[in-house]
Amino acid sequence: MSVGNAKQDVLAVVEKLRDVLVQRTSEAVQIRSVTPDYINADYEAEVGGETRVCEYFRPYMDDLGLKTDLWEEEKGRGVVVGVCKGTGGGRSLVLNGHVDVVPPLEDEKWTVASPWSGKVVDGKIYGRGAVDMKGPDMSAYVALRAVLEAGYKPKGDVTLQFVCGEEMGQALGSRGAVRKGYVADSVIIMEPSRSHLGAAGPGLVYLQVEIAGRATHIAMRGRMVHARSADETQYGPSLGVNSIERTMVIYEAMQRLEQEWGYTKIHPLFAPGFFTIHPGAITGGPNGAFMVSDRSTIDFAIWSPPGEDLADVRKQVEEQIKRFAQTDSWLRENPPKLKWLAALDAWETPLDAPISKAVHDSYEAVWGEKHVPNACEAGCDAVAFLEAGIKDVVCMGPGNFGVAHGPDEYVDIEELTKCAGVLALSIIDYCGVE
Repeated sequence: MSVGNAKQDVLAVVEKLRDVLVQRTSEAVQIRSVTPDYINADYEAEVGGETRVCEYFRPYMDDLGLKTDLWEEEKGRGVVVGVCKGTGGGRSLVLNGHVDVVPPLEDEKWTVASPWSGKVVDGKIYGRGAVDMKGPDMSAYVALRAVLEAGYKPKGDVTLQFVCGEEMGQALGSRGAVRKGYVADSVIIMEPSRSHLGAAGPGLVYLQVEIAGRATHIAMRGRMVHARSADETQYGPSLGVNSIERTMVIYEAMQRLEQEWGYTKIHPLFAPGFFTIHPGAITGGPNGAFMVSDRSTIDFAIWSPPGEDLADVRKQVEEQIKRFAQTDSWLRENPPKLKWLAALDAWETPLDAPISKAVHDSYEAVWGEKHVPNACEAGCDAVAFLEAGIKDVVCMGPGNFGVAHGPDEYVDIEELTKCAGVLALSIIDYCGVE
């Protein structure tokens, strides 16, 4: 059997399945599956969507003759796995993608199509999860289907995993799949990577900083912020302290550290300046403008490069906050409280690893252009497989994170189809077929 002929045959089937890929991506997008424990999400209202998406996927996997397994890691939080048993003598491969999505924002912010429409407009499928990542999930299904319908059988096992609980960094479903024994020699996670090989992923820590203040009536602001005569019994911090303003001290500390990291934290697969400290939310209370806020929080998402221990990253942040707190008389006596809420370790797979080479070569065969490896620019479930001792994990998926998590999220149909082609050829190269 000629491998070249097999690839041509399989790519021809991928193209024939384009309409199937579009229709089923659109239908999957229409199933609301917001991560129920996402920040400020209504858990009871959202839970169950992940299971419904898995229930939608399973019959199509059954139709391919895969050995399927659907279970819930928690009530309403489903995982579905389908195993294509290899004929023997080949390497095994997992194609992994998540089914949960972030909340869609207000409908009026979606100007092209509504968030749960799955509508096709100008060659793109719109809706929450189109690119992150129900479209990529369906491309994995089409890739394996194309190999099988072209009359080939992988030599190594190929496992499709569609999992819950990724968006909050839990790797809930992926860890569950590993726990149940659904592992392989290598893993491709279909996160958006502009269809290039993502051979590394950043470390991520989620930090919440709490700052105390002292409440009083807003009519007292003048006495709080301006010098008063010594015979007044209350003025300055003894009268009131606006916690929101003290939060700005911490904000400035992180801005300064982020600027420093732009020069000190670099990695060849990441764009310059990638490793940042993102201030995602600032809150203060009591609510409203008529009381001085006596408590505030500021939340940060902090990126770090492969090869750097997250404990060292946390230490750098803690020391920076401590230094800046010492510059403020109130914060010296009432230091901020730091809560480390979540963490994902950075990772990197060698570019000469067999799975990296398979994806690299498959990209060039499908796209007909030189391939430049890059990195997965977000946290992903790689940690679940690394914990299990699977060292060779890469990302490859259509689109980019610039259109994910915002209004008018979409996936380009042409790129989605080519992604399925890259995955199909990667199965051939990595697992072997007969």
